[in-house]
Amino acid sequence: MKACCITGPRAIPMEKIQYVRQALRREIEQAIADGFTGFLSDMDKGTNSEFTMLAAEKKQEIPGLFLEATRKAIRHK
Repeated sequence: MKACCITGPRAIPMEKIQYVRQALRREIEQAIADGFTGFLSDMDKGTNSEFTMLAAEKKQEIPGLFLEATRKAIRHK
């Protein structure tokens, strides 16, 4: 399986959210066209959660895709 993951800014300015979503959607579609079937994310705020949401939408269209989204561990002191 070819897999890709994301890391990106935590905060996306509201005036840029549509641009970021469009760019992420385009990159996900290109990755699928290039044979990637695995999408990994840590579900952090901002770009990472947007990526996860868009990859999940694609998974509904293409059931053979694999999406793994994990949350960071919270350390208690």
